[in-house]
Amino acid sequence: MKTKNVFLTGGALMALVSLFASAPAIANTVNSIREEFLLNSLKEFHTKAQDELHQNNTDFRRIRLEKQQMIDTLELEIAKIDESVERNKRLWDRHAEAIKLLEDPQKLHALVQENAKKTVAEAQEDLNFQALTFITPERAKTVMRIAKNHNIIPEDLLALCQQESGCDDAAIGDNGNSFGAFQINTLYHPDEKECAKDLACSAQWASARMLRLGYDKDNINARYHAIRCHNGCAKDIDNHWYPQSVLTKSNNISKALKL
Repeated sequence: MKTKNVFLTGGALMALVSLFASAPAIANTVNSIREEFLLNSLKEFHTKAQDELHQNNTDFRRIRLEKQQMIDTLELEIAKIDESVERNKRLWDRHAEAIKLLEDPQKLHALVQENAKKTVAEAQEDLNFQALTFITPERAKTVMRIAKNHNIIPEDLLALCQQESGCDDAAIGDNGNSFGAFQINTLYHPDEKECAKDLACSAQWASARMLRLGYDKDNINARYHAIRCHNGCAKDIDNHWYPQSVLTKSNNISKALKL
């Protein structure tokens, strides 16, 4: 068998040599493409996993919130039931007492007379108090309750309120600069204008200020100084009549409460 001799031209030979020479570079390129593909696949998988984890966390929080809302609703309903049971128990007790009273006409008559006397006495007490203080009992109780909470003699704070405005929330004085029951001067206290128009708020403000000024219910001089400074306590102000008037009113209120 005869064989053919294959002769490569110079150009073909150079092309073949160049192909073999570039084989490593081609292999590197293929590997780079493969690595980039794998990296992108991993990134895509990681992103999907994060999205699923976030969605799972969101669902978990939603389920936990719904569960807590259900628990809160159940606790509220249980509280309502307990309150209803307690209310019914009180009504039943009152009903039982009423039956006993109906079975004893003399005791019922005595109870009616006692309540009537008590009602008349309370009404007379309110009238006596209002006649001496010019303040309704409801508003007076508000001021006196706040005074007690601040460890201030209730009659002192009430007398201060009476001295300033008769405890009138709508009172305006000092050429339109002072407002409310305690006549808080907004030139010196510009942020307290709304508080000044509310009895409870202004009473708390006045109580706190009296304490800052050294008020001490067990020290008459400290009481005198703090009350005077509500009106002004500069050395060149001759207003000693003010604390004297307030303390006199305080004594009168004490007498009214004892009637």
